[in-house]
Amino acid sequence: MKEDAENKVSLQEESSTKERQKRKGEKKNLWPLKVTIITLVLSAFFSFSTEILTNKSNLIVAFLICVLLILISIIFDGIGVAVTNCDIKPLTSMASRRVPGSKRAIRLVQNSEKVSSI
Repeated sequence: MKEDAENKVSLQEESSTKERQKRKGEKKNLWPLKVTIITLVLSAFFSFSTEILTNKSNLIVAFLICVLLILISIIFDGIGVAVTNCDIKPLTSMASRRVPGSKRAIRLVQNSEKVSSI
């Protein structure tokens, strides 16, 4: 009797674990679509705003806007490269000592393929 109850419990645990893994797999498969949409929206926004601002301004303002966009791009590329090359061990050590920002850094490193593509 006890063995039957234990078997039922273990089967339920296995099925719930499989369901969670299946849901996680579905979420992982959606991230390229989300990143594509976010990237498309951001690029359309920057393109549209740059077009409007540069048409109605003089050459110096247009140049400064282009320099600003290039600097933003360099900063985000630097963040993406840093996250992909980062080792998680020092970050977990910092998180255990409750260093501010360490949990966010761990989350970025764990999702490095998503962060670097944006």
